[in-house]
Amino acid sequence: MWQSFFDERPELDARLIAVALDAVPERVRRLPEAQGVSFPIVIDEQNALGEAYRFSAVPNAFLIDEAGVIRYAGYDGFSIERDPGRGELLAALAGEEVNAVSSMSPPDPKANRLFEKGTQALGRGERDVALELWREARALDPDNWIIRKQIWSVEHPELFYPEIDKDWQAAQLQREGYARHQD
Repeated sequence: MWQSFFDERPELDARLIAVALDAVPERVRRLPEAQGVSFPIVIDEQNALGEAYRFSAVPNAFLIDEAGVIRYAGYDGFSIERDPGRGELLAALAGEEVNAVSSMSPPDPKANRLFEKGTQALGRGERDVALELWREARALDPDNWIIRKQIWSVEHPELFYPEIDKDWQAAQLQREGYARHQD
């Protein structure tokens, strides 16, 4: 959807970069070809962006100008397919001032360190250690959607790659008693 959004607007003077918050880089590296996108997808295994831009759930969208100033931020469920996000982003791209720069609750720093340690453990092939660390992190920061989805994607990769099974995800949220995010 992002690819078609930009393909349909060649007049936009903007560059699109996607950032995947994923502990398994090999899965993400296959996405551009599998999904037919031409923009780069970089991988943030440590959730450094979550800390820097103060978010603990995805998807988000940021419009950052050449000076590094955030001109637009759409948090926590941003979708290019629907308003208000789409309209606000288009207005910001046209140079209009929009009041959409805010933030969510930032990730808990201790939980984020555990997330990083879990990612490192997974990289060493220590899946169970990674899951244990991530569960500890989730207990510290239960609203951290990024940690929650990493646990799920390692436990059930077939439900996340190449596409997310959103019906399973919604049911899993109900099983876990978590109703905040349903997208």
